[in-house]
Amino acid sequence: MSKPSPIPAAKPAAKRLPRLERERQMLEAAAVAFGRNGFEATSMDEIAAACGVTKPMLYNYFKSKEGLYAAMIERAGSYLVGAIINVGKEPDPVRRLHLAMGVFLDFVERYRDSWRMVFSARGAQGSQQSNIASYRQQVMQAAVYTLASLRPAVLDKAQARALVEPYAYGLLGAGEAIAQWWLSHPAVAKAQAQHAIAGMIDGTVATVQAEFRAA
Repeated sequence: MSKPSPIPAAKPAAKRLPRLERERQMLEAAAVAFGRNGFEATSMDEIAAACGVTKPMLYNYFKSKEGLYAAMIERAGSYLVGAIINVGKEPDPVRRLHLAMGVFLDFVERYRDSWRMVFSARGAQGSQQSNIASYRQQVMQAAVYTLASLRPAVLDKAQARALVEPYAYGLLGAGEAIAQWWLSHPAVAKAQAQHAIAGMIDGTVATVQAEFRAA
């Protein structure tokens, strides 16, 4: 199964970089600064210094701090959603759920500042709140679709999706909470977080299957 190309780790800016490469460096520096400090507390001077460019160059690329913030949200959100959608090629729904949560944890581990912006951006500005909500909703709908595909053939698709929707919300919320707990406990191995999420998935699947039998 092919996977989207990972977001490369940030590295110091160099002279005469291609535009896309320099833009990538700026967005990675922005993800770290916004993720740690929030929108209001982050300055364009700070981001420019972090990626080794001038503030005027930063404005030339993104026009404003709001424009930089929006581009950073789009980059993180579209990458995560694309990776989870790619998992949808797996035919077994239960395995698909486990793979999707694995993708999510990998993203949290490697790009924790971007994850904070996509899933935990309490300080999101204006229209970006709706953009973040849109990315989360796409992940949610993927979970709803996958859980609903466990339905027996006699159960209508729409009815199945209505039944599983609260469980999909609960599963995503549990995954986010476990990821946040894991990040706040650096000594905890990733495998422990994976084990906890796997238990949540298996419990949710069992409950959903019981709901389908009772429907």
